[in-house]
Amino acid sequence: KTKMENKGYIIKRAKMSYAGCMIRTEEGRWNKILYKWTPYGTTRKRGRPRTRWREEIVNNAGILWVRSAQDRSTWSKIGEAYAQK
Repeated sequence: KTKMENKGYIIKRAKMSYAGCMIRTEEGRWNKILYKWTPYGTTRKRGRPRTRWREEIVNNAGILWVRSAQDRSTWSKIGEAYAQK
């Protein structure tokens, strides 16, 4: 009735769009450096580990998602399919 999009759909689509944009940027950018960084010297808490941003994208787009993200049209189709889940 209100013709508004689902907020979860908008957030998932934006997450996948940002992931593709981040992968296509040059190497020295801070967001790409932080994406590749993993903390060391600390232990994780007990129990099930929290899902990381990178793991969620791998689960939905596949292991070779970085290669798919280089092509904008393919990546937008993958992002749309993820958002509609």
